Amino acid sequence: MPDSTSTSTPPPSRSGAPRGAASRPRRGARKPSPVPVFAVTGLLFLGLFGLLGVRMAHGQDPSLGPVKRVAAVQPHKVLVRKVVITKKITIIKPPKAVAPAAPSGQNYTASTQSSAPAPVYTAPAQTSTPAPAPAPAPAPAPVATSTS
Repeated sequence: MPDSTSTSTPPPSRSGAPRGAASRPRRGARKPSPVPVFAVTGLLFLGLFGLLGVRMAHGQDPSLGPVKRVAAVQPHKVLVRKVVITKKITIIKPPKAVAPAAPSGQNYTASTQSSAPAPVYTAPAQTSTPAPAPAPAPAPAPVATSTS
């Protein structure tokens, strides 16, 4: 039985043109447009990114694993007491020794002799005033350079 698929005769032409005549050259297959490839890739990326975002928003982060629940710990009450101690310190200095009375015959008043007794020296009253603070140190001299 003869095989019908292995015949050497070409199929009949539809246009009715003779077989040997030159016909229009056939177009080759066109490359598909890159727009659908980019669109599908972008949609897949956004879909997966959105899915992971929703999972992370619900606490199901795949990189961290399941969420571990921590038991609530009652906070300790802390009582802070402020203690203020006020002390007043009084320093009593012993009085200075009074100079011995002048020997008789010497008078510190005027050179004229009078019958009035010689004045007695009394120490001034002691007050507890703080010593004056020392004067601040003078500011250092400005630095002089060749460019200033």
